[in-house]
Amino acid sequence: LTGPNVQQTFSSAGNYVATCAAIDTASGGSGINSTTVSITGGGGGGVAVNVTASTNNTTVGTTVFFTCSASGGSGGPYTYVWFDAISGTGPTVSQTFVSPGTYIAGCVATDSGSGAFGVSSTTVTVSPPPGSGPFSLFVLNPCRVLDTRSPGGPLGGPAIGAAFTPDRLFAVTSFCGIPSDAKAISANVTVTNAAASGVLSIYRGDGLPTGTNTVAFGLGRTRANNALLQLSLDGLGSIKVQNTSPGALDLVIDVNGYFR
Repeated sequence: LTGPNVQQTFSSAGNYVATCAAIDTASGGSGINSTTVSITGGGGGGVAVNVTASTNNTTVGTTVFFTCSASGGSGGPYTYVWFDAISGTGPTVSQTFVSPGTYIAGCVATDSGSGAFGVSSTTVTVSPPPGSGPFSLFVLNPCRVLDTRSPGGPLGGPAIGAAFTPDRLFAVTSFCGIPSDAKAISANVTVTNAAASGVLSIYRGDGLPTGTNTVAFGLGRTRANNALLQLSLDGLGSIKVQNTSPGALDLVIDVNGYFR
């Protein structure tokens, strides 16, 4: 162990020596000291402890429930103290993890009758939430995945309606080489045939409008912009298009890469 503060849970009675060596990194000088800790435990034999988790693999924001059970000693009753990544007392505790990582949940169970105790732990691996990355970019040959000037269809016409009409949904995966597990696409977004000036916003298909502008355009003008477009998290690989202008417009999206 390293650092000025460490901790140790002892699972057996006895005398233990804790020794620390300190080294001055500037001069190379060093010093050493130690102390003795006496751990006692009553009769009745050892205590067997078992720690379980409702899941050992989860994602950020999920609550995990832990259970500590004991047997042995003089048969209880037992007291339970949790340590390491979990704090609390009692045979059951819960923890909501807010950061990715690997966490150890340890429990000390003590037999109230004999004073004997035991220690056990379990490990929980916490992953980032779905769709949070990091992801790698895979380059595609430029490909027109969407064009509302084309005949009516899931990636074609009609034109994008004016403001206050329902935002239009487009599922783009499985087209132009975009795989079904893609998380986002790199694209060139073009607005043309705009009947009025305004702003176009594109957001993930199962999300809410982000308030950001993908392309700003003028009446009758053709405007384009590069964009990274997040796809829906529901596995459908979709985007939604919101037009804030009072007139209809045509939308063209040429994809040149994807992230996964």
